Amino acid sequence: KGLVPKDATGICSIMDLFGMKICGLKKPITHTSVAASLGMLDVEKSCFMWDKLSLLNIDKSFLPEVTDKSLIIGKCQGITVSVAIGDNQASVLGSIKENSESILVNIGTGSQVSMIGDCYKSSPDIESRPFIEGKYLLCGSALCGGYAYSMLESFFRSYTVSIGMEEASQYSTLNSLASSAYINGSEGLNVDVSFFGKRSDPLRRGSITNIDKESFTPSALALGVLKGMCRELYDLYSMFGITKTHMVASGGAVRKNPLLRQLLKDTFNMEISLNSTLEEAATGAALLSALAIGKIKYENGFAEFISYEEK
Repeated sequence: KGLVPKDATGICSIMDLFGMKICGLKKPITHTSVAASLGMLDVEKSCFMWDKLSLLNIDKSFLPEVTDKSLIIGKCQGITVSVAIGDNQASVLGSIKENSESILVNIGTGSQVSMIGDCYKSSPDIESRPFIEGKYLLCGSALCGGYAYSMLESFFRSYTVSIGMEEASQYSTLNSLASSAYINGSEGLNVDVSFFGKRSDPLRRGSITNIDKESFTPSALALGVLKGMCRELYDLYSMFGITKTHMVASGGAVRKNPLLRQLLKDTFNMEISLNSTLEEAATGAALLSALAIGKIKYENGFAEFISYEEK
C-alpha cells in the first residue's frame, strides 16, 4: 500500500488503483479504512477535511471518492469486485468471528490490542479507525510491546557469550525460569516495559521495581517482563471504556509461550483462545467482499452466511 500520484487519478492507494484498473473505472473509489491512512480524513463524518485541504490549495479532484459502505465497484471478467479494506481492519475482521464480546490482542515483536466499538474515541494513546457497518476499530499500540522480551533474551545471550559459552537462543531458558516463578507463586519483579516511551509521553522510559534480596533473580525478572507486557496492553484496553468478555490472541510470542497466554488471561480476566486463522488480512478482505455481494450479514457483531449461491 502506498500513495500513487497519477495525472488522471490523483492520489490513491495501490489496491484502490488496482481495483480501478481491473474494473475500467476513471476514478478510484476508496473505503474510509484506507482513506484514513492518506491523512486529513474526518473519521466521524467519513469524508476528507475539505476546509483544511482548501487552505493547502489541494484540488478536490486530486483525491479519490470515499465510501464507508461495503461497496461493489464493478466487475472484472464477469467477477464482482468490491472496494478494498485497510490492512489492520482486514486483520481484525479475519480474526474475530464474533466481535460484540471479543477483543484481539497481538503480540509479536510489537503488540496491539484492538476491539470494535460503536462510538468514536480518541486519546493520545488510542486511536479510532474506520471499520465497517458504521463501526469503529479502537486500537491501542505499545511502542515496545513484545520487543521487551527480545531485549531480555539479548541481555542473557550476551552474558553467556561473555563467559565463553557458544552463542545460542535463551528463550527456552527464560520461559522455563518464568514458568517456575509463576508456579511457585512469585509475583515477579515489577517491570514497566515502556522502554521506547509511550505515544502520550515519548520521553518516558521503563523501570524495574519491587527489588529485594528475595526477588532479585533471573526467574523473577523473566516473569516480571512478561507480566509488564500484559499490563501495558491492559492499560490501553482500559482506555477504551468498554468491557468485553473474550480475547482472541495472535502473534508468534503468544503461540510459542503458554505462560504468556495464561498471564494475558489473568491480567484481563477473560477467557482466551488462539487465533486459528493464519492469513488474517486475506480472510478479512474476502469477508468484506462476501458482505458486499450479500453472502453474509453482520448482526450483533456476528458474521452469518446467508447465501451460498454464486453472485
